[in-house]
Amino acid sequence: MQNHSSPEPVPTDTTKDSPLDDFCPICAAQEKADNEGRDITLDELMEAFRESEKLGAVVGYGPDDL
Repeated sequence: MQNHSSPEPVPTDTTKDSPLDDFCPICAAQEKADNEGRDITLDELMEAFRESEKLGAVVGYGPDDL
């Protein structure tokens, strides 16, 4: 089994009220939509997943990946 963890810990802001991670593109996109009083769009979510993947996250599990 591969270890997909980041080599360095990612800092988080534990002083804010939101449970979302400041350094996660998916969290940032969700928080932006929340702040605008709307749901995140599929296009925004897909872009956030692409950004996360560039940062080293393992994303996009589908039926072919199981």
